[in-house]
Amino acid sequence: MKTVLKRLLKALAACLISAIAIWIFAAPVNGCVVRFISGIPCPSCGMTRAAFSLLRLDFVSAFHYHPLVYLVLPLSLFILIRYIFWGILPTDKRYIRLYIGTVVVFITVWLVRLFFFNIP
Repeated sequence: MKTVLKRLLKALAACLISAIAIWIFAAPVNGCVVRFISGIPCPSCGMTRAAFSLLRLDFVSAFHYHPLVYLVLPLSLFILIRYIFWGILPTDKRYIRLYIGTVVVFITVWLVRLFFFNIP
């Protein structure tokens, strides 16, 4: 139980550090840093707004902001829970294939949204 609490605290610290970094770098440019610098939206543009829409139970807006929010959030929770409770780090070969597959899906959806739709 002690190790589970230790891993939970590490995961919470990582989430907090990530949130602070996003706040520091994204807040001054009012959104995506990549879009601010290059003028082109990044593959994950809209993901934060989609997650906040899910928290408000606004599923249509969440899909509108980024359709892969329904893939990323459960996948992230799955990886986080496996780490916290069983100490399984996401460095296994199965995870690597999962990451590559997720990146391919992200790039595909990004290209479709970039060329055929107006990315919000």
